[in-house]
Amino acid sequence: MQNQKSFRFIKVIPAVFYYLLIAFPIIAFADDVTLQWDANDPVPDGYRLFLRLDGETYDYANPIWEGEDTTHLVQSLTVGVNYHFVVRAYVGDDESGDSNEVDYTPSGGIMDSDGDGINDDEDAFPDDVTEWLDTDGDGVGNNQDADDDGDGMPDSWEALYGLNPLVDDAQADLDGDGLTNLAEYQGGSDPATSDEAPPAIDVDSDGDGINDDEDAFPDDVTEWLDTDGDGVGNNQDADDDGDGMPDSWEALYGLNPLVDDAPGRP
Repeated sequence: MQNQKSFRFIKVIPAVFYYLLIAFPIIAFADDVTLQWDANDPVPDGYRLFLRLDGETYDYANPIWEGEDTTHLVQSLTVGVNYHFVVRAYVGDDESGDSNEVDYTPSGGIMDSDGDGINDDEDAFPDDVTEWLDTDGDGVGNNQDADDDGDGMPDSWEALYGLNPLVDDAQADLDGDGLTNLAEYQGGSDPATSDEAPPAIDVDSDGDGINDDEDAFPDDVTEWLDTDGDGVGNNQDADDDGDGMPDSWEALYGLNPLVDDAPGRP
């Protein structure tokens, strides 16, 4: 989890050293936080890190850390307490003013990496802001999955007939007519009423614009027709009608590539 805040100050100290420091937390987890700031130019003798709590002032005589690095891990903070940090650069006895102040409140390890409002430990897709749930565990998030519960019945169809798209109820029999809900879907009947015709529903599983009942390849968006029934869709088949003459040759000479007209050739 990254939480970045930029803070700036410029301080003139003896020898006309100009200090520009930017401090911000770069890594935070549970009760630890790593702080980082920009290196000074020219390079100082070192940096001092100070901490205060709400309502307190900084004790500049007692930094919580001092060294030459431009990053420091602060550990064992208390969850829910708001901490404030500043950094100062120093050369000998001369010390710059404060960097910008950084605020950090440990959250106890609650992380939401993608910012979708769902904590990572409850998010099936912690790095995808558009997804957080995968009911059927197929690796496709519910927002993109046309069948969230993986029961073979599209969510839109289940919702239309009052079934639960998040529960595998394929083998249930909503209207008690002896046909399972899945059988009703596959047969195009109403799973809620055994004596009423279902409303017309156009199902296009592969989204190619051809309804499944008219699509020779209902799960292949690139194919929908197989004129010669050889199992190869017309878009890939070089001889759609299977008459032994390539489609390109038939089209060149005015023959119909979708009709077996081999016996009529000159």
